[in-house]
Amino acid sequence: QRARMQAATERVLGQILAVDPAGSIGGGAVGLPHRYSFGGSSATRHMLHEEEWCELIDLPTTTPILQKLFNSVDGYHVCGSGGDVCLPGAIEYQHLHADAVWGDSFIDPHGKVKITDLPPPMITVNFPMVDFTRVNGPIRQIPGTQSLDQSPPALRDEPASMKLSTVCPLPAGAAIFRDNRAWHGGTPN
Repeated sequence: QRARMQAATERVLGQILAVDPAGSIGGGAVGLPHRYSFGGSSATRHMLHEEEWCELIDLPTTTPILQKLFNSVDGYHVCGSGGDVCLPGAIEYQHLHADAVWGDSFIDPHGKVKITDLPPPMITVNFPMVDFTRVNGPIRQIPGTQSLDQSPPALRDEPASMKLSTVCPLPAGAAIFRDNRAWHGGTPN
């Protein structure tokens, strides 16, 4: 299955690079060159139209973990599929951010509960298709930030510990479970 997914990502990346052979446009990460979002590069804004991405939805290894995290056997929904790629030549750090796709839709009319007080409303599972090392653009994840009610620091104000908080080494095919409220960002490759 990993080999099928790796071949699919190579195929789709080939389609992206056919439009941008120099990798200079960038499709993800706020338009940084040499970084692409598979979903963001697709007209559908996700990859669920691709069989290999659909095969990752209900795995015997990840589904039980998601059920435990959501405290439900059947109470969660898949709302998209995509992935990011950081090509060699990506020299910038992506700014830290949270994937707060719910926007301002969570409002406590009494002002007592914030989204950061609740269990994760959304979890992303990333599957690296290459071994993550400290030099090939691994994701950085800042532990504990899913509970903070503030914005991440600007890139220039980040402490070195945040720039070095990478999820590596990690073998291809592993799974990274992320609370979408937690700060994360890409690193140089």
